[in-house]
Amino acid sequence: MTAAIAIHDPTLRDGNHAVSHSLSLEDIAAYCRAVDSCGLSVVEVGHGNGLGASSLQLGLARHADTEMLETARANLSRTRLGIHMIPGFARLDDIDTALRIGVEVLRIASHCTEASVTESYIEHARANGAYVHGVLMMCHMASPERLLEEATKQQGYGANAIVLMDSAGHLDPDSTRERIALLSSELSIPVGFHGHNNLGLAIANSLAAVQAGATIVDGCMRGFGAGAGNTQLETLCAVLERYRFATGVDIFALCRAIEQLESIAPVSTPTVVKTANLISGLYGVCSGFEKHVARAASEFGVEPRRIYEALAHAFMSLKTAIIGSGNIGCDILCKVLAHPDLDCTLVAGRSPHSAGLAFARERGVAITADGIEGLFARIGEFDLVFDATSATDHERHAPRLIEAGKVIINLTPAALGQLCVPSLNGLELTGASNVNMITCGGQASIPLAAAIARANPGVRYIEVVSSISAESAGPATRRNLSNYITTTEQALRRFTGCTQVKAILNINPAKPNVYMQTAVSALIAQVDLAATRREVERAVALVREAVPGYEVIVDLHYSEGRLFTMVRVEGAGDYLDPSAGNLDIITATATHMAALMARGRSAVRAA
Repeated sequence: MTAAIAIHDPTLRDGNHAVSHSLSLEDIAAYCRAVDSCGLSVVEVGHGNGLGASSLQLGLARHADTEMLETARANLSRTRLGIHMIPGFARLDDIDTALRIGVEVLRIASHCTEASVTESYIEHARANGAYVHGVLMMCHMASPERLLEEATKQQGYGANAIVLMDSAGHLDPDSTRERIALLSSELSIPVGFHGHNNLGLAIANSLAAVQAGATIVDGCMRGFGAGAGNTQLETLCAVLERYRFATGVDIFALCRAIEQLESIAPVSTPTVVKTANLISGLYGVCSGFEKHVARAASEFGVEPRRIYEALAHAFMSLKTAIIGSGNIGCDILCKVLAHPDLDCTLVAGRSPHSAGLAFARERGVAITADGIEGLFARIGEFDLVFDATSATDHERHAPRLIEAGKVIINLTPAALGQLCVPSLNGLELTGASNVNMITCGGQASIPLAAAIARANPGVRYIEVVSSISAESAGPATRRNLSNYITTTEQALRRFTGCTQVKAILNINPAKPNVYMQTAVSALIAQVDLAATRREVERAVALVREAVPGYEVIVDLHYSEGRLFTMVRVEGAGDYLDPSAGNLDIITATATHMAALMARGRSAVRAA
């Protein structure tokens, strides 16, 4: 035999979806008694969406979580009891209740790009002695590299294992193998796989996962599960035995258990791959949309597949275009192409001889030298536009793009659009039509100024002075210095609540090039230095998520009513010289904002 594989059975949880969460306590008791001697590693019990999910929105369960868990616990002596939970549906005290009942394996799940929401739940569970699986749902929606990034977070929070859920049944054996192999080779904890059968590939995908290094694999009796059903448990165990993987499951005892359970839903309810399941699997849309799609198709007289197609488009990488082929446009292009949630379909400039357009063409991105008209000639190919032109040009572009239904991220000094500092209000603006990235000095100073104002309500004056390399100050910056000051000061007032503000930009011709530096001064009669330091440290950490080269170089200093600090911004060097931190902080925060918008569009929560 080859490596030992733990078989995790969510029949009494994922299967609850198939009967509108109506499994009875008698069903649960009978099932647990029948399979307890079969050698399964875990039996998972609960509402289809997990602990705390019973609700009008998600479906009311026939019985309370505690009743289901207590019933299962009383009828399992050899098999561990498990639960599934999604932060936002479940609370931390639900973990405590589950542990008191005797739950031994907690699966704490998030959408595959949002592992950070599981942090407090995993840490709480581990602190209370629980064995925890970190779960990444809808795993087809992220690249293997992004999945590794998110799984590494969950490992860092303390998860004992990581499970990838193919919630929409969209993966094939090759894409399953690629994801599992990377995680298995890079993580120091076991990796598992949970399949759905929309394309009839659940067994093949589960086998591919095990062959690639997964040591935990899920299966439901007779495939009983949401939508098209899950990997069929008994077939899975037989196939793994055929391939000489040790599972500890007595396949013949499992078959006898099925025969004993002919009258209960997991066995008596046939699992059929319906056309809607097939189409949702093809497009990578969770089966939870099935009823909503059918209703909308009937109401609006369209084919269901058209709705699934539109949903799939909404869930894919956000398609973007860039207008402006100068330094900022090229640096954004580098960042967008490197980001797993973003794609660039077009770069628009105004000169066919533009070095920026040549740069884009070399990277396989479509180009046009016809400016905004060239953009409109391909208007259906993207959803979001980065405007890296000038304030005057943006004033002309914005109304037309908004009328065409496009989202704009404005990197010019034009005072149009909702003022945005992603670390402060990015999440609030994911549905905005025009987002204004203010200025380089604004992005560098406002997080600090806002932190100072939060800690010290009595701030009466704030002044920010940014110094940038002359080489990094392009023609648009030089033409728009007055707009720069106006927009930066407007944003300072907006985010700090302080009415007396001043912004200064110094263009420094020194050689070698100076790195961007921004000094923040505040006049305060009485300062809470400890509270201010905490707020500033938090603000810096949040900015660094998008701009790693952002660092404090002069610590907080208070003297004679003046509070002072200074930061330096080193660019990432994607396209520009690292000294051009003034450009990098704009392009990095703009890309970060676009990614927030992309994730907001694809925030599907499904098990």
